[in-house]
Amino acid sequence: LELDHASNDWNDAARLVRPHQVDDPWATFVATMGPGWIVNRDAVFGTPTWIQGPGLATGIVPLTEEAALQHARGLAAKLAAALGIDDLRAMKLGDVSTTPNRHDHLICGINFKQTLDGYDVRTLKGSQRVIFRYDLTLGRLSVVGSEWIPGLTAKTTDAMSRDDAVRYAQSMVPAYAPGTGRIHHFRTFVLLSAEEDSGKPRARLVHEVQIQVDDPAHLWIVVLDAHSGERLYLADGVCYTDVTGSVALGRLDGSGGTPPAVPFSIQPAQSLYVNVAGGNTATTDAQGLFKITH
Repeated sequence: LELDHASNDWNDAARLVRPHQVDDPWATFVATMGPGWIVNRDAVFGTPTWIQGPGLATGIVPLTEEAALQHARGLAAKLAAALGIDDLRAMKLGDVSTTPNRHDHLICGINFKQTLDGYDVRTLKGSQRVIFRYDLTLGRLSVVGSEWIPGLTAKTTDAMSRDDAVRYAQSMVPAYAPGTGRIHHFRTFVLLSAEEDSGKPRARLVHEVQIQVDDPAHLWIVVLDAHSGERLYLADGVCYTDVTGSVALGRLDGSGGTPPAVPFSIQPAQSLYVNVAGGNTATTDAQGLFKITH
């Protein structure tokens, strides 16, 4: 690895060149993908989250989603050492989505998820992923990356039941009264975090319980240790805020012509209904101002 000190876009970026040691895990990567790729590593776990470079031709133009998926599976197996994947059987398909870019090329994103004993491995922000991005129009791979954490262990048996987890969560929600809310979502996964002292990855099986309350509106999100019931996270998914702004309209100050022959001015829009999509409505005042409690 050679540090790319000139890069302003990548923190601690490393440009991949041919490794000196043949057994280096990146030797296979360079031999397969070619030189010139830049690696950006996660600040906490050091995983090669984004690897971008000159691209890799698949030889199939145009490329289909199914062909891209098969190509990604093959590359993941071949580049497993560099991407940190220590068990290909634990790599499960997450999602495949294709959208056009500003050049009208179809860009296909393929995300695989890391699992442990069948449970998704994730942080509070999202799943640990292995990432592939293809330009289907050109038949090229443009981005690869991995958030895979090798060597994870966690107790995944003898977890508390769903009913017990719900009762624990309900007892932790502020001002919760039985019958005022309902279970909006429940899932069990392996939560990944960093140990405070060493920064090393730590994994534990958890239950996430989401309790929805209508009046007043709340969406309580509770994450519990699936064995001890310890509360690890509590937050309200509903945010109260005032949406403010102003509305103005352009008008001609005369008739029988168009600007600049006819004077044109901007006037406040009075008594106009303004609403937040799916939310409340307000009316503009004489100055065109409004405030929507949302």
